[in-house]
Amino acid sequence: MFRKSILWRLLGGLLLIFAAGSLFLYWMVQRQEQESRLEQIADDLTTLKANSQVYIRQLLVLDGQNNDERSYRLVAREMVQELYQINGCYPAAYTSDGELLYAVRPDLFENSPTEDFSRAMAGTDAFTVFYPGEEQMTVTFSMPVEVVDEKVGILRFWVDYSSLYQQGRDTADMVLKSCMLVFSLIFAVALVMISRMLRPIRRLSRISRQVTEGLSREEIDPEVFDSLEADRGSDEVGRLAEDMGTMLLLLDEQFDRMKEDKKRILELMKSRQEFYNNVTHELKTPLTVIQGYAGLLENADGDEELKSKAVSHIQNESGRLYRMVLQLLDLSRRRTAGQKEPVNLKLLVGSVAESMRVRADRYGMSFALQLEEELWILAEGERVRQVIVNLFDNAIKYGREGCPVEVRGRREPGEEGTHQIVIEISNQGFLSPEDREKIFEPFYRVAKEASRERGSAGLGLPLCRQLMEEQGGRIKADCHNGLVIFILYFPEYDAVSGGDDLREVSPHPAGEAGRRRES
Repeated sequence: MFRKSILWRLLGGLLLIFAAGSLFLYWMVQRQEQESRLEQIADDLTTLKANSQVYIRQLLVLDGQNNDERSYRLVAREMVQELYQINGCYPAAYTSDGELLYAVRPDLFENSPTEDFSRAMAGTDAFTVFYPGEEQMTVTFSMPVEVVDEKVGILRFWVDYSSLYQQGRDTADMVLKSCMLVFSLIFAVALVMISRMLRPIRRLSRISRQVTEGLSREEIDPEVFDSLEADRGSDEVGRLAEDMGTMLLLLDEQFDRMKEDKKRILELMKSRQEFYNNVTHELKTPLTVIQGYAGLLENADGDEELKSKAVSHIQNESGRLYRMVLQLLDLSRRRTAGQKEPVNLKLLVGSVAESMRVRADRYGMSFALQLEEELWILAEGERVRQVIVNLFDNAIKYGREGCPVEVRGRREPGEEGTHQIVIEISNQGFLSPEDREKIFEPFYRVAKEASRERGSAGLGLPLCRQLMEEQGGRIKADCHNGLVIFILYFPEYDAVSGGDDLREVSPHPAGEAGRRRES
């Protein structure tokens, strides 16, 4: 990791610089070679023009012709042939208005550019460079022919400069190859030097990883000190090794006290967290249920069955509330887990759904239960009931009004040949990936305005996770196809090997407590 993050980044930067420098030098050489080539072509064509003008004047004088366009027409054929023999390029003679009189190779001018010819008709010398093939370069040069300051026609030349063009490309390629060779040698030398410079730093990095692993175990390997002694020297790396050794000695001396302090702090935080979470949040749900049934009693109007049902639920919830307070206070004092017993999740979930049905009806919601038979776990019934109540309460508060809260329970394979009980509680809604990560953090709330009721402190789901861990299970949140899903995982309890202690948890704990009090 160290080598990849420093050595290879340095070498990658050098390689990038070398590549950019080579390309820039190659571009500069090509540009300079192109300018030199154009200057040479311009010089050649200037000489060609001067020689052609002198030759035309001499030809008209020797043939006894006048210095006019008619005489130019008469000597055009002879003039073109002689210029071809003298200059080695392919000339063509035209009239002043662009009519072709004679050309050695007329086909050469058929597909060539005409910009230079247009400028020559306007009275200006011009040439055009074009590249008909990958390694070819040709030039068409057009010049007005003037005799005694009178324009009598136009001469056009086709000149092949492919050899000059190829020579320039070969020069640029040679420069690029030379640069690549030089840069490769520099890169190899830099690789060796940087590798040697970073060798002691890599050793320190390896030692720091060993120290990090030791710190996670709250101990320091004695071999680390021997390694640091080997790296000590008079340079900066040696002083760094010396300082690191001193620091590790101080850490080693303080580890015992740190462990004790850590233990006390964790115990204190755990005690305060358990007490605060249970008092401020979990007491709210049973009180809400009691309040709802109390309000229902006010409007019962002689309905004895409804009154009986409401009184029964109020009695059950108040009894459960009383036991919950006792458990919280006892937990804050003892800080130990309660006694676990076999629990039938189907009966427990059905009991919670029945007790919270009035609350769900208030928002036009309902519970749809699909629970398999014999969903046995070994847990504290009241702890599991708190988790189910919290999740049902969240589904009612944050779910879409009029949509049912779907609850599914099943038995599925677990790890190492075991089985687990899975409870899924889903309702219509949306939960972003960020919220799924943070929703189990204390005091975190997805959207305050989305709740139908105020007063949520954001402690219900963190408490659910804590309670699930206490029972040897786990909880996670997911969102799929417009459904917010909370999934509970419990280790399955083997009812066959569980012995004679197997019994179902009471769906109404308050009623059971009342029977115990009567007896």
